[in-house]
Amino acid sequence: MTYDGELDIAIGLSARSKAWSNKKLKWSELVSRLGEENKTTETFKEFVSASKEDQLKIKDVGGYVGGYLRGGKRSPANVVHRQLMTLDLDFAHKDLWDDFTLQFDNAAVLHGTHKHSDASPRYRLIMPLSREVTADEYVAISRKIAGIIGIDLFDDSTFETNRLMFWPSTPKDMDYYFKVQDGPWIDADEVLNSYADWKDSSLWPTASSRFEAVDRAVKKQEDPTIKRGLIGAFCRTYSIPEAIETFLSDTYVPSALEDRYTYTKGSASAGLIVYEDKFAYSHHGTDPCGGKLCNAFDLVRIHKFGHLDDKVKDPSSKLPSVSAMEEFVRNDPDTKTTIANDHINSAKYEFAYPEHDRTQEEVVEKEVDPEAESVEWMKELEVDTRGAYLSSDANLNLIFANDPRLKRLFRQNDFDGKRYVFGNLPWRRVVKPEPVKNVDYSGVRNYLGCVYGITSSLKIDDAMALEFERNHFHPILDYLNDLKWDGIQRVDKLLIDYMGADDNIYSREAIRKMLVGAVARVMNPGVKFDLVLMLVGPQGSGKSTFIKKLGKSWFSDTFLTVQGKEALEQIQGAWLIEIAELSGLRKAEVESVKHFISKSEDSFRPAYARTSEIYPRQCVFFGTTNDSEFLRDPTGNRRFMPVDVVPNNAKKDVFMELDDEIDQIWAEAVVLYKSKEKLYLSHEAEKIAKNEQSSHSESDERKGIIEAYLERQLPDNWDSMDLYQRRDFLVDELNPKGTTPRDYVCVAEIWCECLGRNREDMDRYKTREINDLLKSMPEWEPCKTTKNFPIYGKQKYYVRKLD
Repeated sequence: MTYDGELDIAIGLSARSKAWSNKKLKWSELVSRLGEENKTTETFKEFVSASKEDQLKIKDVGGYVGGYLRGGKRSPANVVHRQLMTLDLDFAHKDLWDDFTLQFDNAAVLHGTHKHSDASPRYRLIMPLSREVTADEYVAISRKIAGIIGIDLFDDSTFETNRLMFWPSTPKDMDYYFKVQDGPWIDADEVLNSYADWKDSSLWPTASSRFEAVDRAVKKQEDPTIKRGLIGAFCRTYSIPEAIETFLSDTYVPSALEDRYTYTKGSASAGLIVYEDKFAYSHHGTDPCGGKLCNAFDLVRIHKFGHLDDKVKDPSSKLPSVSAMEEFVRNDPDTKTTIANDHINSAKYEFAYPEHDRTQEEVVEKEVDPEAESVEWMKELEVDTRGAYLSSDANLNLIFANDPRLKRLFRQNDFDGKRYVFGNLPWRRVVKPEPVKNVDYSGVRNYLGCVYGITSSLKIDDAMALEFERNHFHPILDYLNDLKWDGIQRVDKLLIDYMGADDNIYSREAIRKMLVGAVARVMNPGVKFDLVLMLVGPQGSGKSTFIKKLGKSWFSDTFLTVQGKEALEQIQGAWLIEIAELSGLRKAEVESVKHFISKSEDSFRPAYARTSEIYPRQCVFFGTTNDSEFLRDPTGNRRFMPVDVVPNNAKKDVFMELDDEIDQIWAEAVVLYKSKEKLYLSHEAEKIAKNEQSSHSESDERKGIIEAYLERQLPDNWDSMDLYQRRDFLVDELNPKGTTPRDYVCVAEIWCECLGRNREDMDRYKTREINDLLKSMPEWEPCKTTKNFPIYGKQKYYVRKLD
């Protein structure tokens, strides 16, 4: 065997072994052991007809784990490392080996498991890794390999890091299927690097059956919030996110993905998935809750007291961790409150009717007796045979529409996509409108349960969702629609007056387009608008202050990334967004920024939604920089409108005078929008914009050299000259002057003749740089065809534009 080496594996005498022996074994020795045929005494038919328990006994001929176990204990927490990938394919096809060898030339063994047959192939795939890997690395690597082969062919539990594999065995009347391939060991780092971020478990290939199984389990599980006793009381008190925040904040941290948390003691991220805030399922290989569907009670129990169960011999009896958790819950103040409320026959009068201090949207002008107000509408509530209010949609809608402690308090903000509460709640005081907190959902559930006996969390959540939608609002639209313009024009001269910009059509149009574009983006979300006003000037000149004041409370300078969900989250609730110091970005990053700001809509799933939704853009982007040469790309800068800030030329003080004009500035912008103002520059302003873009582009000393080269007239025998003669002509001033203007040129000529470089050193990056420089020269344009050039052969080329 050409590719061999030592591996750590843990060997057990049977699946029930408590102690496993860590051994050093060569790959060739392991292959030899796996190749041994081990016949059992039963026939295939007898085996498949046996119970699962009997099947386990038959195929239990001892086994191994492809890694090192701390203390010889086969638990996820004790897997020190893995270097052997062992995966079961329970849904494979006959030609799997042929397909595998076409895809992989790596060392591998494929053998049939005890249940393997031609009619229903079942295989085990074993592959050594180039290095020892952690538990989380192992899961990421094995899932990536399985994803290449076909993730749905694999038993989803096979990726468990502490998974034991029985030594091969076959019924007495079946042939043992065994294949081996010699080759390099799988490069662990290469596989990990194939992920955008291997630690993000949401990127790991996962069989659809796994999510379906968890979904089925969630649906089959009893709603933990309606359980009786301490478990139910705890789960009514704490949703999964609240339980994590309160008790397990050092164990799990929120990830960038909604409803996902990261286990802090592992390497991977976003592996804990929350379902309906009531259940959690962990995909982290080293998590004690890994592979388990937990409610809030069990999630906290396993992490706080799970170690008490290590020495339990009879798992059917009550676990010590359960007893410890129950004692913990009995002493938890918040759970005590819930339990007390559960035993109150009528909690209605336990809630004080606070005065609803409404701000901005509503003002209570006189006190109203809530009891007198509620009598009539409560008669319409549906009741059951016991006289209790039904947990019906109709009842919940009536309650939210009429209960004086809930009525019109919950509202949806159409701008930032968040849900808000407008006024005091029975469980907490709200001084001014603020986003709904997690505790508010618990508060609503608690309130409705105590006052009305309605405890269906799903129905309450649905009713709340409808209530938010019924009472939606848009703060910027409301602000703009309430403005009345006084007829004095201010918009066009803003940059001139406050920033000291040149007074020309370009500086006037640039700010006008930005402000009208901002109005358009909220009046008609998603409208195409990708211009970015770039304020260029010294530090302290008020560039950011200018934008911030215009943006009011909807300004943001938190623009840190254009990648992933974080990028989408940072623009939510922002109307005017400042991109600071574009010059500090690499060219590739600038391209990403240009792509991001050009988008008209985003797709993501908000915190309260079950599916992703399309969100048309309601923001515009401004930029500020101290660097005059902030544009890295000599082409493709049409989005950016640079305007030089000259504080000494400013006629007004941006720090002291702008605030007084903000409302009238936006009032004028609304009028301009309604007057069908175009959202792009005029032809005359665009000419100036191109000059400004050019003057603010990063300088390249080669451009002037190339321009001089292109303007140099050529001798009549130029085409017959070799490279050295051409170079000599260009550098020797004593040579006769050329007589023929150059009409066309290729990149190779510039590289070898103008810049004097060797042709073999010209890579695609250098070629692209020269192409960009040529494209930035207005006198030259690229041809779509190729041309045969002396010395260089067929080349793409540029021609001089005709006057």
